[in-house]
Amino acid sequence: MSLGTDQIPAVAKEGKLVFSKVRPIEEDDGIDAARMFQGMAWGKDLKARLHGEAEGQVLVTLYEADTDSPSINEKLVSEGLARIGKRYEVYDIVNRMGNSDSLGKLAKDLEAAQNSARKSRKGMWVYGEIPEEDED
Repeated sequence: MSLGTDQIPAVAKEGKLVFSKVRPIEEDDGIDAARMFQGMAWGKDLKARLHGEAEGQVLVTLYEADTDSPSINEKLVSEGLARIGKRYEVYDIVNRMGNSDSLGKLAKDLEAAQNSARKSRKGMWVYGEIPEEDED
């Protein structure tokens, strides 16, 4: 007897940290980003702010504590282990998601964190600017 559970769609969806780009896992910075993310997220109760969906992935901001504290997205960027996309990519997402205040604030916070990491030469910024071919 079949209970029809094969008719129930999956409830889990693949997510992506909004505005955050990391290097591939094969590179040192990619491994460091994965380890930092694992340390902040694995086995913990997190809070998530869901911003919408793009290309089949849920765009999310993750928090270890309350949503007024720095996000995991921001912490990865501030350590130079992630970076924000190009300006037009950020504006495209903000406009597609209804120009929300939370996304605008997050974009500004991430840009400030990235500028700080760049000035401090942390993570991927250790040698200064990232070559154009590495930005994609």
